[in-house]
Amino acid sequence: MDVQRGWQPPRLPVRRRADHTAIVGCDLVAGGVTVASPGPAADLARLHEQARERDDAFVWLELHEPTEAALHRVAEVFGLHPLAVEDVLHREQRVKIERYEDMVFLVVRAARYLEHERVTATSEIVSTGFVRLFVGPHVVITVRQGTVLELSSLRTELGADPESLAGGPWSVVHAMLDRLVDAYVDIAAGV
Repeated sequence: MDVQRGWQPPRLPVRRRADHTAIVGCDLVAGGVTVASPGPAADLARLHEQARERDDAFVWLELHEPTEAALHRVAEVFGLHPLAVEDVLHREQRVKIERYEDMVFLVVRAARYLEHERVTATSEIVSTGFVRLFVGPHVVITVRQGTVLELSSLRTELGADPESLAGGPWSVVHAMLDRLVDAYVDIAAGV
């Protein structure tokens, strides 16, 4: 069924799980349109199943500093490779990109400039953290560490641009990496 003709996923009972507290964003996107945004109460297995039913659908899941239990639950649902999950659990990682069958795992260092009235010898001028991304045919999962990249505005911008979201999970990754690079430009200008 065509999204433009009003396709909606079937309504499902909401199951609340304590290990989903790390979910800060969860959308089901089909044909470039967000058709469901269940948030922290998401039934991830059902959403993933719905995304796989259509060639043009994917789940965009955003996690912020998940517990080990929460991350393992997500890994189980989406089939994340154990070595990549282990990398997420070890906070300090080198920037990298790895492929595990049909899933790509990226580790990106994120930073942002901290505004100051005046800079002293002890002033922190750059805040850093990590963004880890899992990208597959029907899913993009972002795992953030720190407060360096806020994604709700990016989610809103992409949601207002169905043509971009129609590009699938990699369009989300492209927009996110673009946002990260812009932050580095801001840092260079601020310094």
